[in-house]
Amino acid sequence: MTPSNTTDQVSWEIGDQTIIGMSAAGGAYALLKPGTTTVTPIVTKRDGTVLRPSNPSAITTTVEQPVKTIQFNWTSQNPNKANVGDDVYSRLAALVTVLPEQATNKDFTFKVTPLSSGSTPAGTYTQTDNSLVFNNEGYYEVQVVSADNANLDGAKAHIKFQVENPAKQVNFTKSELEIMLDESNQEFAATVSTMVNRNISLGPDGWSIASGTIAVTGNALTIDQQETKVSNDGAKVSVTGAAEGTSTVTVTLQWNDYSNYDGTNASIGTAQATPQSFTVKIVSKLSGFTAYNTLNADGTGTLRLEPIPVGAQYDADAILVTLANSIYPDDWTAVSISNRTNGTDGITLTYTAALPGKVSVTAKETGAAGYTIYDGNSTGSQPAVFDGFQVPATYSFASGWQWRSNSYGDESSYADEFFNSTFTASFGEARTQTALLINDDLWGLFSDGTFGISQRQCYKIRMKAAASTTLTYGTFPQEGQSVSLYKGWTWVGSPYVYNRSLTSAFQGVSVPQGTRIVSKNSGFAEWNGTSWTGSLKTIEKNQGYIVYCPEQGASLPFRSEYTMSQGNDAAGARTVSQSVWSYDDSQFAGNMTMIALLNDVDNPDDYTVGAFVGEECRGEGVVVDGRLFITAHANSGEQVSFRLHNELTGEFFDVAETVSCQQMLGTLARPFQMSITDVTTGISEMTGLRGQHAVETYDLMGRKNPNSRLTIIRTADGKVVKRVKN
Repeated sequence: MTPSNTTDQVSWEIGDQTIIGMSAAGGAYALLKPGTTTVTPIVTKRDGTVLRPSNPSAITTTVEQPVKTIQFNWTSQNPNKANVGDDVYSRLAALVTVLPEQATNKDFTFKVTPLSSGSTPAGTYTQTDNSLVFNNEGYYEVQVVSADNANLDGAKAHIKFQVENPAKQVNFTKSELEIMLDESNQEFAATVSTMVNRNISLGPDGWSIASGTIAVTGNALTIDQQETKVSNDGAKVSVTGAAEGTSTVTVTLQWNDYSNYDGTNASIGTAQATPQSFTVKIVSKLSGFTAYNTLNADGTGTLRLEPIPVGAQYDADAILVTLANSIYPDDWTAVSISNRTNGTDGITLTYTAALPGKVSVTAKETGAAGYTIYDGNSTGSQPAVFDGFQVPATYSFASGWQWRSNSYGDESSYADEFFNSTFTASFGEARTQTALLINDDLWGLFSDGTFGISQRQCYKIRMKAAASTTLTYGTFPQEGQSVSLYKGWTWVGSPYVYNRSLTSAFQGVSVPQGTRIVSKNSGFAEWNGTSWTGSLKTIEKNQGYIVYCPEQGASLPFRSEYTMSQGNDAAGARTVSQSVWSYDDSQFAGNMTMIALLNDVDNPDDYTVGAFVGEECRGEGVVVDGRLFITAHANSGEQVSFRLHNELTGEFFDVAETVSCQQMLGTLARPFQMSITDVTTGISEMTGLRGQHAVETYDLMGRKNPNSRLTIIRTADGKVVKRVKN
């Protein structure tokens, strides 16, 4: 106040006189209750004028009530309880009373102390402003501390707290536990018990109390219900019996709920987790397979392997299935798998059998013994063991005469199988060098000797119509075949299951000079003392050959096919050369082979020759090493003439010489001499590829079907040749 020597007195104007008021004795102010009010200094002058300060206009005054004491309202002799993970803040806060009621700052906090020796481990509990969570089980002291006066003895209270850690989680190693049935194991049920119990684990980590129920349904497990339960020892299933089938194991965990705990047992509730389940499948152990095989006529097939017992569980990818024909060399592939499909119900293989014979089938896992395979197509109370399957040898025959042999082993004992009713209906007759077999319209099949179908023997067969037949496979010859030769002619069969070159077949051969090997219509070759020379290049499977030997006591050694690499020719494949000569050899059982020398010709290699009886072409020949190797099909005694074709110019020429049909004429040492006449002649009909007749004829002016002497023929394959008419 100014001036400093004023005699006026200050008084106070209280905004809320219930908070600050005059004391009963007067002359002093009293704090009546906690709160905030304004206190404004004023001066009342003698004349009644009131002076008020302009700044500040009032003093804000707060009256506080300190905390005097804190109480923990827990009357039970039992400690309060909770579970690990429970937030107990609200429950504890509801038990706290802060006095006096008008205390300005009634905030408090909790201080937790484990009732055990040692310091409080880090992470024992987690506390925030409004949360208190125990992370470990045990006994604790929880103290209430006033925020107003933490050091005030009366502002402290404490309570004992017991924290439990019950199992609240159930975990399964596998959602589906698959167990192989082992009936030979007397302790199998105990083994299953162990496996089932190992599949169950409880959580969280560190749990010490467990309670709950286990229910088992289904037909796989038989249990002792009283021993199947959840306890402090964990979740245990007592399996007393196990059989093929499926059961479901359901585990339900329960624990005490202390959210309303007041120290009495009646206040303890029950909490429950969502039930968790897993399945137990007792499956039959794979003991073998049942095989179902379908073999087609072309050697392709399907093999189906189904597990025994049906429904047995196994890893199909781990099963190695092998198809093998052990009679052939190891580096040959007699049967190959083109496709494989794996399934829980079986394995399906698509295969191709390239060679006849017995195919064995094995199914095994790596490092284990093979499974037994049973024949699903067998009859009887007990299935027969699957003994693989037989790939038959298939023979196809054209109409007319052909020279054949059996490349797949001697089958003389299977004549009935070879000449089955279907095949015999098209069969006419067959001849070996020593026997004759005829299919008589009245008497059926009869022979004048022992007729056989073998590797060593050629037979000539006449078919009324094309037909096929099959034979059970014989024996693949691992050793070479050596055929004893008569002096003169010997009928010889092919021992090979693949076409083999002449040089491979007779590698290292030593036969008398002049020995000749003749095919029906693939040419012939003669031994010149060091090598074979001629038009025959290949010894074909299932084909027959006739061998001429000029000396007694010789033999023809075929090299063992076992020492050769596997062939790749298609079944029955035979090379058909391009030729202008057209003839039908099927009408004749035999042929004539002839080695000739073409005289007065500058380039004999440019020529091929056609053999004729009258105007009918009966065969052909080619030039090899300067000699004509001619095969003609005619009856003995028929006159055979010859015509030449220049492959470069397309011209045709008559040969002056004619011969009487006989089995062999001319040799390498003494070839038959041929010469060309001065007159160019015509041929009644030309062809392109053998058997394909000319389709259009033109003269030099391009006119179709002319009558002129010189014409041009366009063949079916587009080749153009000349023709000159007499």
